[in-house]
Amino acid sequence: SLIRLRSTLLFMIAAVGISGAIASVAKYVIGRVRPSAFPEAGVLEFSVLALMPSWASFPSGHATTATACALALAIACPRQAWAWASVGITAALSRAFLGVHWLSDTLAGMVLGAVVTLALYGAMVAQGHRFGVEGGTLARCIGAALAELCRLVRQGLGTAVSALQQLLARTKAARERRSSGLD
Repeated sequence: SLIRLRSTLLFMIAAVGISGAIASVAKYVIGRVRPSAFPEAGVLEFSVLALMPSWASFPSGHATTATACALALAIACPRQAWAWASVGITAALSRAFLGVHWLSDTLAGMVLGAVVTLALYGAMVAQGHRFGVEGGTLARCIGAALAELCRLVRQGLGTAVSALQQLLARTKAARERRSSGLD
């Protein structure tokens, strides 16, 4: 029904928006260095309130919103829950794979996205909202979007491997400079 669809869309938009906003504020307050910004920096490098993108790594906003969106879709479309979960996990973990976040940034983002989405779900159910997307046009549109996302992920894997190789080479060079006393 349209009421269910409206509740579902409200839930999905709110889950992604609220979790994304929390992640955005948290990352600038916490101030963790991105691995790609300073390859010689370690996982425990922080600068609280640095307010610079190179120091805004924890938690990963992409991982947060990908998880929130995937979980909201899994709740709305339980028959396709495994597909949404796999897309959300892949999108979230790709941030660490690409070298723009530490793995712990990504995992924290995933937890934040899940916690906010589940809390919102509980609050909306308590208010009497019901969720679900029936088959038909919307389901076909979501399927087409998922297919396009998978295509983009496959296309981006080559770029990701190249970026990871470059990051590893820069990290190795920095270690060699440090060990030889050139830095």
